[in-house]
Amino acid sequence: MKPVILIPMKSPGDAKSRLDGFLPAEQRTALAWSLFRHVLETAIEAVEPNSITVVSGDAEVLSKAGALGAMSCLEQTGAGLNGALAAAIPQDAEAVLVLHADLPLLEANDIQAMIDTGRDNAMVIAPDRRGEGTNALFLRRPELIPFRFGEGSFDAHCTLAEDAGVTPHILECEGLAFDLDTREDYLELTRQVKL
Repeated sequence: MKPVILIPMKSPGDAKSRLDGFLPAEQRTALAWSLFRHVLETAIEAVEPNSITVVSGDAEVLSKAGALGAMSCLEQTGAGLNGALAAAIPQDAEAVLVLHADLPLLEANDIQAMIDTGRDNAMVIAPDRRGEGTNALFLRRPELIPFRFGEGSFDAHCTLAEDAGVTPHILECEGLAFDLDTREDYLELTRQVKL
């Protein structure tokens, strides 16, 4: 089983909008680039670069992904995150792992744990620290459920799995759970690592 890893990435200038008023725009953009680079490079440590696809509407993001050996998929205007991810799955994909681009503590063994756990489970889901969002989602069959990333995605994905007759395996570890969205996230991270 060789999963395709999909990493969705907004235009860095539009990312981290919840930090507006706390960090200036230039710093938010630099932070978004740093987080994206970390997640992509960590994924490349875990798997072959040609099994990673970065999904974005930003040409510079796709260019940087290509420079590191990853594949790229241009997000079509109006497709939304879920539509863009679905469109990016190759027809011959055996499995898919969606990995968000704002996981500062992510390590290669976290990605490997998602893949390894997926060998015995049809669906593996890694929630955020609040248990509300989905930071990583592994589907052994890409068509098992539709993507429902967005507010309340953890419950939405679990409900879709149950409707499909599948019990999702919940994988909890710090590298997958800690995403950087809010001022509180940023302050907590600066206590752990130097940004």
